[in-house]
Amino acid sequence: LLFAVFTEFQPVLDEMETEWYEYITQFDAMLNAALMTCARNSLLNVYNLVRSEGDILPSPVLILEADIVDGKIQLTPNMTDIKQLFAGIFERVGTCLAVIPRLTAKLKLPKEYQQPLFSTTFANDIEAKEIQASLEYEVKYNEEEIETFLMGWRYYRDIWEKTESEFTKHIVSTEQKAYVFEQSIEYYSSLADEIGMKDSIVNVYFILVNQNFLKNTLMDYIEKWQMLNIKLLLRRATAKINGVYRYIRKNGERIQIVPRNLKEAREATELYEFLFNDAPRKQAEFPAMLSLFKLLDFYLVEIPDATRKLVANLEAEWDAYLKILLHSSDMLEMTREEFKKTLLRQAEKFKTVMKEFLADFMLKLPTSAQTKPKIALKYLRIIENKVRDCFNFEKSLANDLSTFHINQPDNLDLKKLESELLVVRGIWELILEWQTAWDEWRKGNFWQMNIDIMEETAISLYKEFNILNKRYMERDWEMLQVTTKIVDSFRRTMPLITALKNPCMRKRHWDNVRDVVGVIFDENSKKFTLELVINLDFQAYSEEIQDISNAATMELQIENGIKNIASIWRKQSFEMAFYRDGIYRIKNVDDCMQLLEEHMVQISAMKATRFVEPFIVVVDYWEKTLSYIAETLEMALNVQRQWLYLENIFAGEDIRKQLPAEAKHFVSLTDEFRMITSKMYNAKSAVRATHLRKPPFLLERFNKMDERLEIIQRALEIFLEWK
Repeated sequence: LLFAVFTEFQPVLDEMETEWYEYITQFDAMLNAALMTCARNSLLNVYNLVRSEGDILPSPVLILEADIVDGKIQLTPNMTDIKQLFAGIFERVGTCLAVIPRLTAKLKLPKEYQQPLFSTTFANDIEAKEIQASLEYEVKYNEEEIETFLMGWRYYRDIWEKTESEFTKHIVSTEQKAYVFEQSIEYYSSLADEIGMKDSIVNVYFILVNQNFLKNTLMDYIEKWQMLNIKLLLRRATAKINGVYRYIRKNGERIQIVPRNLKEAREATELYEFLFNDAPRKQAEFPAMLSLFKLLDFYLVEIPDATRKLVANLEAEWDAYLKILLHSSDMLEMTREEFKKTLLRQAEKFKTVMKEFLADFMLKLPTSAQTKPKIALKYLRIIENKVRDCFNFEKSLANDLSTFHINQPDNLDLKKLESELLVVRGIWELILEWQTAWDEWRKGNFWQMNIDIMEETAISLYKEFNILNKRYMERDWEMLQVTTKIVDSFRRTMPLITALKNPCMRKRHWDNVRDVVGVIFDENSKKFTLELVINLDFQAYSEEIQDISNAATMELQIENGIKNIASIWRKQSFEMAFYRDGIYRIKNVDDCMQLLEEHMVQISAMKATRFVEPFIVVVDYWEKTLSYIAETLEMALNVQRQWLYLENIFAGEDIRKQLPAEAKHFVSLTDEFRMITSKMYNAKSAVRATHLRKPPFLLERFNKMDERLEIIQRALEIFLEWK
């Protein structure tokens, strides 16, 4: 039509160009409306296929197949593919429209007459979008219905999710009685009936689901679990019947073994009593076990002939086993009687042996002081082992006799033997402890011995030996008496050893010790040991040596005291201060004088003892020195006091004119006083300040100065009285 119109008006198209364009545009709009209607109808047709009208469900338009894949229910195709299918219809309609050109574009109309593509118009069409939304809603609703459909099948998920090991573990965890297996088999049978009754094809809204594959897979699983049930049932029944026969064979053989000793007889008796009491319990298990085989027969399960034979012979085998138990009782009773007689004979013999053992021990008891402790203890250990064996035998014998309700009293000879053994062993262990300590002390270096440990050990051992000696005096054991005396003797020599180890001892004291004992020895030698001291018989001169040691202690006190005095006075000073014109005056001597008094008292106390003799020269020196310091300071203070008094008087011009000779003498004294005080100040200590020259130089100078000052003072007094 459009081409016919174009042909008719082609000669005049240039004159009616606008009308021609408008005509094409109208024709294009009519074509657009027609295509949009067609596209909407296409969507609407699909929508009408899948939607329901009231209570009438849509007819199925798709078929899905359901099955179990990888432990899950799987639909083919799945709902995702179906959703994508319906969601893509709108796009496919648009794609069909895209190949149809607009007439305005096909005929190349000017730009202002151009219109959007038909596919673009369709994509923006509101009515088409609403139809597509309704279609997707129906698909969504069908997806929910499919999920409800799947939930119905998931009720059976235990059938395909359970593993063979889990199934077996569950059955094994039960009592595994017949009813357990029967319930399990019936349970899966009911599931099979229930699943078999379900429709093979079911309509789910607008989808048809084929369930045949799903049902077949579940039936396969159910058959698998049923077969496993039967397998476990047969295994349990076989294990139970085999267990009963093992029980009969094993215990029948054990109970018929004739005991060779009482221990085996006791064990056999215990076994018999256990089996006799256990027989009813074991027999009570038979009905439950046989019901397993009845269940197997009910389900027509093939049972091996050997197993069927065991079931058939069970009653006869059990009766034979009970007869064996009865015969074993008589055999055990006869055996027990023989063992009883044997034990009574052993008990009588044991009494005799113990009397002889005790008598032999008391006869050979090591009590000589000449016996070495280690040898004695070795012998006692042998006896101790024998005594232990005897106790073990006695315990075993009493235990065996108790089987026959016979009370075996403790053997008194064995108890006495044990008691005597403990006493003697304890004494020899103490003797060994003493000899070990003594060997260590006597051979070790004398100066490295620890006196405190030695004394503590000696006193402790002596107390123990003394107690034992008194307790067992009537036994007259030589080793105890002799060792007690030795330890006591050593304990008494401890003051001597302490005196010799006195750190205050000097070479002069050791010379005195050598003079006393009358033996030459070197106390600093490595050979000077406690053994040497004992061999040289120092203990015979214990009192004299202790006196020497005490003197050493006192002398050391004096020595340290005089050293302390000397150390103090090497630094001790008194306070002097500058006065004027190079003259210094003594400002304070209180501390110095107090210390002088204290030290002179100490020196007097030292000289009052007989221990000062080695230091008499030093003590005399410091006695004289301190006395000289005291006299000198006292005279210096006296001179200083007179000089200060006259210095104020002669400061006046009138007095110097009236007493020119005395003034001259005072000037001379002042120069001398300046020189002496200056040197005393620079000396820095009391000893050097008073010993500017060899005593009594300074004291005599101060005495002379004092005399001259007194002469000047008397002349001054006479002058003042005359005036």
